Amino acid sequence: MIRANKVRQAVSLWKAVQTASWRQNAEQAAPNDPIPEDTDTPPYKSYLEQNRPALRFHFGAISHLLGMILANEARWDAFFEHTRIRPVLVLYENFAADYENSTLSVLRQLGLELPAEAKLEPRMKSQSDGINDDWARRYSELRLGTELDLAPAVPEPV
Repeated sequence: MIRANKVRQAVSLWKAVQTASWRQNAEQAAPNDPIPEDTDTPPYKSYLEQNRPALRFHFGAISHLLGMILANEARWDAFFEHTRIRPVLVLYENFAADYENSTLSVLRQLGLELPAEAKLEPRMKSQSDGINDDWARRYSELRLGTELDLAPAVPEPV
């Protein structure tokens, strides 16, 4: 699985580093919701919940993670090229938008059939929120500047 929007991937990773929340099952509460008392929650999660630091945008951290993501993807590409393996590529954005069809497509490409008893329901849910949107925009503006915006320019009065 690869992600087209590498900046958003780096932002998500930076948020996960800060919250120690790497995934969220579909039936779980959101990462910022209080942890119920009656669950078997690991002690570090309770500690983090009680001592949660404010999330911080950090251009350098996001840039570092973006570099790691790009380098790791290049290593995988080199490995597949060297071993002459043709991986089945799944674009994260397509998978997230259409879980069922993406899963069925991968199975078809692998020559497999979905077992009759299988349910095609996501087991995890997105943790992305307005913070991700804001940080991706801020990072891109700082890195590229606003002069590269794709929005049409407003003509200046003559």
